[in-house]
Amino acid sequence: MKRSTDVLKKTWGESLIMQFGVGTVMGLFGFLVFLVCTGVGVAIAFAMQSPIPGFVGAGVGILGAILIGLISSVLKTILVAACYQYASQGRIPTEFDGGLLRQVVGVKR
Repeated sequence: MKRSTDVLKKTWGESLIMQFGVGTVMGLFGFLVFLVCTGVGVAIAFAMQSPIPGFVGAGVGILGAILIGLISSVLKTILVAACYQYASQGRIPTEFDGGLLRQVVGVKR
């Protein structure tokens, strides 16, 4: 626990920025998906003169935003795990670009 706390203290700023960046981009993307799906549904509803397509479009938009939120959560977890491994052990996971991970983590010694 103490080791994790020390690593967190060394990299807390970069971790927060990374979490905020991924969350913001994915949140905006989810909101855009919701707006597009709802807009298309409402447009079809007006053309058909029936409210059903509007509700279906909003439902699909909500489900799409939830799915994007889940994907965002998984991406942040993977990125945090990779950053923790690099910050605590100095090893870069093979699936990640070493130069990019060094820039993101920026360990304070």
